[in-house]
Amino acid sequence: MQIDYKRRYRLGAVAKAAGVPNSTLASWLQREQIELMKGDKKTAGTGDHRLFSWFRVINIAIVAELNRLGIPPSAGSSRLALKFSDLGEAVAFWEGEKVPETRLAGGLNPVGQTFLLIRNLDGELDADVTGDLSSLFIHGSKRASSVIVIDMDILVHRVLMRLTETNIDGED
Repeated sequence: MQIDYKRRYRLGAVAKAAGVPNSTLASWLQREQIELMKGDKKTAGTGDHRLFSWFRVINIAIVAELNRLGIPPSAGSSRLALKFSDLGEAVAFWEGEKVPETRLAGGLNPVGQTFLLIRNLDGELDADVTGDLSSLFIHGSKRASSVIVIDMDILVHRVLMRLTETNIDGED
């Protein structure tokens, strides 16, 4: 199963993929705890559907996972999820060169596993995407008092499976 970065999905498909009721996702959106970005389509009124890009789908799935682990959207879990959903690894290369294998925003590491780490650094939550768990509690010069590890390979696979199972996905 591959990530389709061009497709957009309706609220029902996104809620199912994230494992939350439609009403919960609608509430998060209404409270602006999930921010729509470029590539997402806001509703223009009655009968119009919001459409969510892959980046927002996986962002919402991470928010739902963090909510299940005790970090609610009101605590900024969407901001933490952005580290995976909207930020990849920036690389530079010359035209004509082979593109280096790097993690794209909203995607998995091309080699090895991908983990999203949520660390408590002196009372502030911080997120990091890594394939290496050897420095689990260390972030720069700070030591974390606790860490949540999300295996993104499993979460992305689960979201993709749920999106393909539903027939209420969006438009291209």
